[in-house]
Amino acid sequence: MSTMKVVPHRLNARGLHAFRALLSIRIMHHVIRKNSKPGDAAETWRQELLRDGFVAKTFKAAPLDQPLLPDGIRAALEALFRRSFADRLLGPWHEFKAEERSPRDWRDIQGGKDKQLYLHVDTYMPTYKIWIFRDTRLENGPFNFVRGSHLASEAKLRWLFERTKHLTHVEAFPRHSSIRYYPPGPYTEATQGYEGSLRVIGFDPDDTAASHALLRRMGFETPTAMLPSASGENLVVIADTSGFHFRGRSKPGQRRLQILPPVAKLPRLPPDDPPMKYGGQRANGGLNCAWRKNVFHCASHGAECTLP
Repeated sequence: MSTMKVVPHRLNARGLHAFRALLSIRIMHHVIRKNSKPGDAAETWRQELLRDGFVAKTFKAAPLDQPLLPDGIRAALEALFRRSFADRLLGPWHEFKAEERSPRDWRDIQGGKDKQLYLHVDTYMPTYKIWIFRDTRLENGPFNFVRGSHLASEAKLRWLFERTKHLTHVEAFPRHSSIRYYPPGPYTEATQGYEGSLRVIGFDPDDTAASHALLRRMGFETPTAMLPSASGENLVVIADTSGFHFRGRSKPGQRRLQILPPVAKLPRLPPDDPPMKYGGQRANGGLNCAWRKNVFHCASHGAECTLP
């Protein structure tokens, strides 16, 4: 077992990839429950995260001379990740504008679409990311998540099997997509190319009704847009990105303000983890991805790698 998103193997034809997901989800959820402290500041958040796959909490924007995060939200984040979330460590606000076209990448194709607009999973194993959004509305292109799609449900395991059963050797992998944009239309590997972060075949960011109908046929809920409960307020979001998610389309000229806390670089809080006897494999992730080691008993040794 490894943190490699998809492993070419003849046993994929019999469900190896789906089994990897099933095993990793059960291990991770067991470890989280085992290591949690009943009654701590993150108890409710932890339950929501394991049940729904995401936590989204609205908070009022603070004046510049006051802390960004309210005490309750900071305490919950620190209890959940055992890292310091002091304002000075979180980083600045980033202005994000979704690019809809890239003539350099699509010389003769007009309207190439950002990859992140397409419904996908980052990887097969539980992976947690954090965002802090400022006054995000539908026109800003909010983060969307399909509730419950992080679980090892029959629908999710069936989808993982169908998407990987043909990947039995390296030569079986379709052409890789190496650029940030897709040509318009519903996703297919033949048109847009293969991604290790598996996309949902048939999902079209330009056809909401058809894409929602596709999800219902697959046995999933329609996506939930992560928006604050009131205009002018901020939002902290934690999501298990092994579940289905995508970036909502923004209206022309609209920008989204966000902070991506550098979770892997934030100082640990005491009591620190015991020294690791074995290193295992570090899982790759973005700036706002919670650092952790491989949850499996690695092939090179017989001990389980530790988690943060």
